[in-house]
Amino acid sequence: MTTSQKARRRQDNAARQEIRRLVSDRRPPSNVEPAAFGPWAATVTALRARTVEKGPDACRALFLEQVKEQPGLNILVSGEAEREDRKTSWTWAELRKTGFPDPVWVVPDVIPSGLVTIGGRPKIGKSWLALQIACAVGTGGQVFDRPVSKGKVLYLALEDSPRRLKLRAEKQLWPAEVDVTFETEWPALGHGGTPALRKRIEDEGYTLVIVDTLTRALGSVDQMDLAETALTIGDLQRLSQELDVTVLLMDHHRKPNGLNPDPVDDLFGSTGKALPLDGICGLYRERGKQEALLRVTGRDVEEAVLALAFDGLTCTWTPAGESGGPKRDGAQARVLAVVHSLVAAGELAYASRIAEMVGRDRSNVGRAIGQLLRDGLIREGPRQGNLIPLLPTGEEALEVAHHGPQPQQPLPAGEPRSDGQEPQPRGEAGGEQDEAEAAVPVTQAPEVEHHGPQPQQPGAGSGGPAAAAARGRDPAGERRSARRRGRRR
Repeated sequence: MTTSQKARRRQDNAARQEIRRLVSDRRPPSNVEPAAFGPWAATVTALRARTVEKGPDACRALFLEQVKEQPGLNILVSGEAEREDRKTSWTWAELRKTGFPDPVWVVPDVIPSGLVTIGGRPKIGKSWLALQIACAVGTGGQVFDRPVSKGKVLYLALEDSPRRLKLRAEKQLWPAEVDVTFETEWPALGHGGTPALRKRIEDEGYTLVIVDTLTRALGSVDQMDLAETALTIGDLQRLSQELDVTVLLMDHHRKPNGLNPDPVDDLFGSTGKALPLDGICGLYRERGKQEALLRVTGRDVEEAVLALAFDGLTCTWTPAGESGGPKRDGAQARVLAVVHSLVAAGELAYASRIAEMVGRDRSNVGRAIGQLLRDGLIREGPRQGNLIPLLPTGEEALEVAHHGPQPQQPLPAGEPRSDGQEPQPRGEAGGEQDEAEAAVPVTQAPEVEHHGPQPQQPGAGSGGPAAAAARGRDPAGERRSARRRGRRR
């Protein structure tokens, strides 16, 4: 690099730093001499004067006007400061011998560190996914069966109330200790929100910041304006790089254009929104369907498509199985684990007891039980009075050892089945019958079943005098009413 090139780089870096100080950080001018800014001296001087005279908002407005006249100014501000000793020329032999650090991930192979967005149409489950990621990072759990490193999370829930956040977290079965802090109000990013976010991260040491949603956080920023959008989103990228924090933006998709879905093109607003992003994810789901596709792309991210399914019991997204339904790591896995634990502890695994341990009502748990029964992973054990316990497949001996063989009794009419299906008719025995049950004598049926129908007593019919008297009416009056009905016919 020549001497003149090094000098120009120093001037660009100085101008970039001063403009960001005035426009993005909303701070007063520095004491750097205008000559240090080289060809950008006039631009920086005008911004300084506007800040002193009318404040940071007026300075920002002037900068956006300058960008329209000098497109290179936007490139200058959005670029990274370059060190004079940074190596920019490589031979293949040098590249082969050089070891570069592996990418850092929030969710392995899905969400990289840096500035990332998850976009999608309204009301398809983006906020549920954001809460799921926040809980996983706050506890060191998993997302999509992928281990997640524990960290400290700041969640800007700009479209939710505290009550709604609590209800949603409870539905996802958040534990008591999750290192997540919620903020339901925040200054607009283009009007002091980004500097406030920087200070909060520096003070508290957050490793993940979730902004739900970006549209609400941008405030009055025109998302169709390339310069304004690139400036605001670029400030967030710079923040994420300088503070080594991941900023996850929950964003909206424009209306489908009928072409192939693309997480970059489908982002609402100007293309300037996508330029600073390190990772871009798009959640695609048809209305009324459980399944969805998460399309992933980015700078250091290999393009991928993840098949997901929404678990209505835990309100989380899980990897889809081969059949397109959720893998058994959601509601069914919880129910199956509870059945195993109850049987191992010598307790009877009734549907009501399972629902209590899972923390959901019986109708929701019944759907998971029904699927497990159909898949043969659990079975209905011998009836215990009016209730049917559930048993893991292959655990018959363990159940008999705990409780002994029980007679198979008819389920009373209206008694709900263990799998949440329709109640059995009176007198039908449910479940399978093993050898111990077969040895139990059959209870004698009512006498009418052995001897046939009994003769009807006089007046016992529905229309006789005795029946009328039983209804508290005059038999003669009943006969007159019948004659009147006959004449009308």
